[in-house]
Amino acid sequence: MITTNEVKKDYLRRYLESKRREDELNLAIVELETRYGLRSPALDGMPRGSGGTDLSAFGAKYDNLHRQLVETLENSLTIYAEISGAIEASEMPEAEKCVLRYRYIHGYTWERIAVTMEYSYQWICELHGRALQKFRIPSGT
Repeated sequence: MITTNEVKKDYLRRYLESKRREDELNLAIVELETRYGLRSPALDGMPRGSGGTDLSAFGAKYDNLHRQLVETLENSLTIYAEISGAIEASEMPEAEKCVLRYRYIHGYTWERIAVTMEYSYQWICELHGRALQKFRIPSGT
């Protein structure tokens, strides 16, 4: 049985999932550029052969990956605005909002949140539970 808090966590996790997809696409682009050995041409005035490399496959793959990356970036920005707006609109103390932001926007571990906020691990867990109870997923989402 899925609890209300699980639904809220799934909603809040969407931003970090989108950021992970961005990282995957960026890595794929770097690997593609590395595989095709693309680098700036030497502009020293010395004559060189053309090399005869056909980059049409690279161009098609690069264009596809770049388009996917741009779409993912736009999607991430939309999700970020939605989730951060929902956190800010929630009626809860600032400490509870901070826990949600650190966890679901910045991707901090519970331990890092505790150190950053200078609270105990147990108190961070308590604040998170309280924040989830008060958090409302915006209607129409």
